[in-house]
Amino acid sequence: MPRIRKLFNSTSALGVYLQMEEILATALGRRLAAHRESGITSAAAFARIEELEHRVRLLERWVEVYAALVQKVARLHRFQWSKEARLEILRLKKAERLTTVEAARRASVSPSTIHRWEAEAFAHPDRTTIGTLLKSIPPVRRIADAVREKAREIDAMGLLGARSIAQHLSRAALRISATTVRRIRKEAAPRDAAADGMRKPHVDRPIRARIPRHIYMLDLTSVGGWLRVFDLKKIALVLDSYSRFPVAARVFRKEPSAVEIRDLLQRGFVKFGAPRIFITDHGSAFTSHDVAELMRHWKIDHRLGAVGHSGSIALIERAWKTLKILLGVTATLKRLLAAPFRPLVAEDLTCRLETALAYYADYRPHQGLGGATPAEMFFGLRPKHLDAIPAPRGRPGELCDPIPVQIRFLDRDQRLPYLVRTDGLADAA
Repeated sequence: MPRIRKLFNSTSALGVYLQMEEILATALGRRLAAHRESGITSAAAFARIEELEHRVRLLERWVEVYAALVQKVARLHRFQWSKEARLEILRLKKAERLTTVEAARRASVSPSTIHRWEAEAFAHPDRTTIGTLLKSIPPVRRIADAVREKAREIDAMGLLGARSIAQHLSRAALRISATTVRRIRKEAAPRDAAADGMRKPHVDRPIRARIPRHIYMLDLTSVGGWLRVFDLKKIALVLDSYSRFPVAARVFRKEPSAVEIRDLLQRGFVKFGAPRIFITDHGSAFTSHDVAELMRHWKIDHRLGAVGHSGSIALIERAWKTLKILLGVTATLKRLLAAPFRPLVAEDLTCRLETALAYYADYRPHQGLGGATPAEMFFGLRPKHLDAIPAPRGRPGELCDPIPVQIRFLDRDQRLPYLVRTDGLADAA
């Protein structure tokens, strides 16, 4: 009450309005968290349902904001939907059983345009030449429509890039290049290699691992909860530099002490082996007497990252970026809709971390490893993408059997996809 009374004494009405939104969101989050942590199954279930409903309402508000922007741009500048987007608009119209007027309003076009697209879809079912309004037809043979549809289905999730999609398909025994995936997605050309070659090299090059268990890296990061229900939590990660395999990880409720870091490293070394070189930053917990004693016991060369040099712990910093996306706690412009999926309670963060690390190590192909997974490189296994076969090719619209590949998910929120073959061919290979 004192905070609200002080708030209404503010001279800015807009400030009061925005602060009230924050107060209501915080109150809702804490109430849901209390029900989730109560131990009562029915209360936790109802809290989960209410949490998901609130997330959906927030997503709908984001969509409304973007829809208003698109409609404004459409009124000022006449733009054309791509042929693939036109077909997707018709598919959404049929899926939601919208009228032509409703579909036209959502797509910011006229109803006659929707009628013209639908007439084109049914007027020439056997057309194989360039000129159709709904999709581009190149005059050369291309990847079969079944494979293209699977690539688009993965891309629609907004979690993977073109190279990652190609590597996922290769792990499912269907070899396809990243260039083909980019062409399917109709995105910009690949990054200019000449511009990369003009980057100024570092004078002091970082140490490079040659084999697994050569170099381990340790770093900490902070993660906050959805609606700021819980304070920032610290996550510690020990990473193998050669394979990018996560050796050990743990969520701490506050800044970890030297004893907690020592125990984390001890468990990781016992389970997966000790490295020759161990690299950290200059944190007080890493340079403590307890960690130094552990390094002497395992005969490890402990080195500190160079201050101001990005190459010192660049690998683990890049791993943090990927893991935060998998955890749902970071949203780039492309993944803006992933922001409301932050964990609500601390237990959610711990569970998500275990699942995300399993996905990162065993299922997600790593671009720095040529499409292999960290687990395959760390344990010396043959990468699955080496046994991939060429993807079937055919004319657009040509009848073909569906490819024996299914998309499955490692988590209940369906944010961690992976592909499996249903005919046993990949296992036989």
